[in-house]
Amino acid sequence: MASTSSRFYDVFLSFIGVDTRDSFTAHLHRQLCRNGINTFLDDEGLERGQVITPALVTAIENSKVSIVVLSENFASSRWCLEELVKILECRRTKGQRVIPIFYNIDPSDVRNQRGKFGETMVKHEKNLANRERVQIWRDALTEVADLSGWHSRNKNIVEDVPWGVHVNFLKAERSLHRWALEDLQRIHAAEGLAADEKVVEWKCMFLKMLVIGCMLITQMVSSGFSPLPSKESKPNELPNFHSRSVSAFLKL
Repeated sequence: MASTSSRFYDVFLSFIGVDTRDSFTAHLHRQLCRNGINTFLDDEGLERGQVITPALVTAIENSKVSIVVLSENFASSRWCLEELVKILECRRTKGQRVIPIFYNIDPSDVRNQRGKFGETMVKHEKNLANRERVQIWRDALTEVADLSGWHSRNKNIVEDVPWGVHVNFLKAERSLHRWALEDLQRIHAAEGLAADEKVVEWKCMFLKMLVIGCMLITQMVSSGFSPLPSKESKPNELPNFHSRSVSAFLKL
């Protein structure tokens, strides 16, 4: 099992071991690692109790992307359901990317809890006194099934998922990090500020959040709060705002 001690991961891989531990998930994990994607594998998906451990919570929170392999017996594991609830919480509160993979199942069965998923959730309701918790699990399954993901019908899925994770999520984030770090080092040198590596790195992280926030605000305002920018959007306004913000921030 991977160590969780204050480590950060590119991907957290969630799955039910009985379905895919020695087959699909093993191949996917191997391919992710081969592509240089630092992946946390939850002890081969073995369920050890009803409540996920603090170490596992930390691993989820410290991951940029969570991949959830939804297979026939996924909902039978309370451990997996609790993982899913935490993953979706991180999606809402931390902006974590969540990618569902529907392994030999229909997404609509997950969304509406039909078939094996429906039977399993009914069993949970009968066996648990806490009906509210079961409803939270139901809501989580519906939410994750509505997200864009992959289906195992794709014959190249083991190769496509790592490529998609890298290109769509990690490459852009790492490029932004390099740009922010170089920009801060350049400004520090120009203004004669001390180039303390820890201070520069901390400001780099802040600057990334600032720039992403500015991009989102600019897009929303220019598009009338539409998900896509309008023809009237003015992309040149962002650099000016960014420059003023950086100058003020460097004086902290």
